[in-house]
Amino acid sequence: GTGEKTLAEGQLCYVENLTGVAQLQYYDGAAWVSLSGSGLVYLTGTSVSAVTSFSLPNSTFTSTYRNYRVIIEGACSADNSAITMRLRASGTDNSTTNYASTISSASTTSVARLAGGGGETSWRCGNSSNTKQVFCFDLLAPQVAVNSAFSGTLDSVLATEYMTGSFGGFFSATTQFDALSVIVAGGTTFTGTYRVYGYADS
Repeated sequence: GTGEKTLAEGQLCYVENLTGVAQLQYYDGAAWVSLSGSGLVYLTGTSVSAVTSFSLPNSTFTSTYRNYRVIIEGACSADNSAITMRLRASGTDNSTTNYASTISSASTTSVARLAGGGGETSWRCGNSSNTKQVFCFDLLAPQVAVNSAFSGTLDSVLATEYMTGSFGGFFSATTQFDALSVIVAGGTTFTGTYRVYGYADS
């Protein structure tokens, strides 16, 4: 428009889209192109307080990214309540029996522990800690019409021990999902934060 600076190749700008995602872009002589300084792009995150479950916003997972990194950290109101996850589409959890998952863990006071199951209505993540816990995992292809999967690590500080382990799972149908829910069993509540990042394909 009148009075606006003429664009030139190599110019930079900082933009924030309507969903709050900020990007650095450069002008390549014909169009603005996102400049990614990392393979991970922050998408969404927030704090939650004293909840028995929480869900990522609708459309957290889109066709822009194939794979995602999710980090959840905080503490629960009690130890040893089961924590599970369900995939989600258009604001509704998928509770079909297409989930299979395993957990392998060890602690400072006990031998290795294994848990797993197939044909279940959610993925197993581990048990709650009322001191500190962290779940860090990759979610693979939730928006693609293939079998989604996840794989990651868990760390918990319990009353008398420290526990660490790995967990993963598989969804046996080719449903496309745009979000995820985390559920704590037995009326136990969770207080903490979550962060979601998209993996750049190139």
